[in-house]
Amino acid sequence: MYIPRQFIEHDRDRLFDLMRSNNFGILITVADNTPQITHLPFLIDAEDGPNGVLYGHFARANPHWKTLNEGQPALAIFQGPHCYVSPGWYADQSNVPTWNYTVVHSRGTLELLQEKSAVLDIVSRLTEVHEQGKQNPWQVGNAGKHLDKLLKAIVGFRIRIDTLDGKFKLSQNRSVSDQQGVISSLSNSADSGEYGVARLMREKRRIDKR
Repeated sequence: MYIPRQFIEHDRDRLFDLMRSNNFGILITVADNTPQITHLPFLIDAEDGPNGVLYGHFARANPHWKTLNEGQPALAIFQGPHCYVSPGWYADQSNVPTWNYTVVHSRGTLELLQEKSAVLDIVSRLTEVHEQGKQNPWQVGNAGKHLDKLLKAIVGFRIRIDTLDGKFKLSQNRSVSDQQGVISSLSNSADSGEYGVARLMREKRRIDKR
């Protein structure tokens, strides 16, 4: 991934926060010189191993998992808030439009997990993450007699993370007045992506001032 120096995000906590907040990612592997791509939710465990681990599962009907070998290199992409930036928000408007965005690329080695206990653990933990805060949280056990059939229909996997690359393009290459103009314009938006970019821009400025 091309990352100009001013847009590199090194902070591990911020990278994992973005991944958890946007855990419906893109999994990419290569087989016979052909990219294999699946969109799916990831369970993100930053404390598992030296660099963290990603867990997830394929539908057994998805041919992607059948192309994988033991220790397969894998790339998982997590896209955070992003939005169009108008030069009309700058102090000097003789510029061109751009796009602010945040993204994390996670690379590692993938291992398939087909044992029932491992798949059940992944599904249970992933469900718990997304049921948090709900009035009546659903639990995997509620599937009752259908659970075994459902588990047989999926294949689990684990990716031991080797590297994390974060790109937070948040107008760091613009003047303070231009950045403030962007933040002010986006903060009033009802669009979640625009408001999310404004929030991250404010956070980034606070961190950089420390």
